[in-house]
Amino acid sequence: MKNLQNLTKVSKFTQNKKLMKRNLFALFLAFLYSFNIFAQDLYIVQNVKGEVKKAGVLLKKGDKVSSTDKLYFGKGAVMLVSSQKVGQMVLSAKEKNATSELAYTINDLMPQSKKASTRSNIILNNALDFQNHFGSNFRVYGDKYHVKVASAYAIDKENRFFFLQMSHSSEKDPFNKRLYGEKENLYFLAKEIFSLNEQPISPKDTKILGLYFYDSKAKEFPKIAAFQLEFVDDKRLWERVEPLAQMLDKSKLDLASYDLFYGMAKDMANELFGECEKDGLEYWLYQKFGIQRPAK
Repeated sequence: MKNLQNLTKVSKFTQNKKLMKRNLFALFLAFLYSFNIFAQDLYIVQNVKGEVKKAGVLLKKGDKVSSTDKLYFGKGAVMLVSSQKVGQMVLSAKEKNATSELAYTINDLMPQSKKASTRSNIILNNALDFQNHFGSNFRVYGDKYHVKVASAYAIDKENRFFFLQMSHSSEKDPFNKRLYGEKENLYFLAKEIFSLNEQPISPKDTKILGLYFYDSKAKEFPKIAAFQLEFVDDKRLWERVEPLAQMLDKSKLDLASYDLFYGMAKDMANELFGECEKDGLEYWLYQKFGIQRPAK
């Protein structure tokens, strides 16, 4: 009788051990599956303009794609996807005239530009702020740029204003160019900066020697910053960025989504004009598309 009871106990123990192994194996498989899903980063399609295919099937709202799926973009196609990790992301083929024969993964389409943007909504309080903002070379997209200045630099029509000291190959001596401004708003206008005696002058033959602030009550006007300005025609950049901007849902824009969108626009700008030290891309995106960096 005792032997039978012992055999029964051994049998139950063996069964429980097998059950535990099966449960552990099932948990391990579940872990591997969840790890694989996490590693791939799943995205949900929110909107598609044009034709985007995965495995020969047209994608539509609600479909899921991973970061490693091969996606085929038709010419001019744009797709909005979202995930918990990055929020919104607008995708398009890197080549402007892409055909459906070109395949990309979401990882391929991630922005390459890692540099932080030049913030357009900060207030410049002192000479160091100005120099850090503009660097030594600053690119403006389009024909104007705007910054906010501290109340200590408040501008009025006659007694307080900013000016650039400049030189030109046709002039023996340096000359000054007053900058347009209103109160705490300072503007850099290409048409006004690159003109002399009411005639346009070539930026290539012009050099900015320094930025100064004139105050009628002050005895001296020390140099605030020294940098060169490059104004570029923004038409081609607008054509590249506009389809992405139209697809973006501004009401759901978070910081991660903005950084991705900014990075893609930056890649396009670098492709068109070459890389630069500092630029006004953040300002341009807001002026052209009403898209601005959200508060943290």
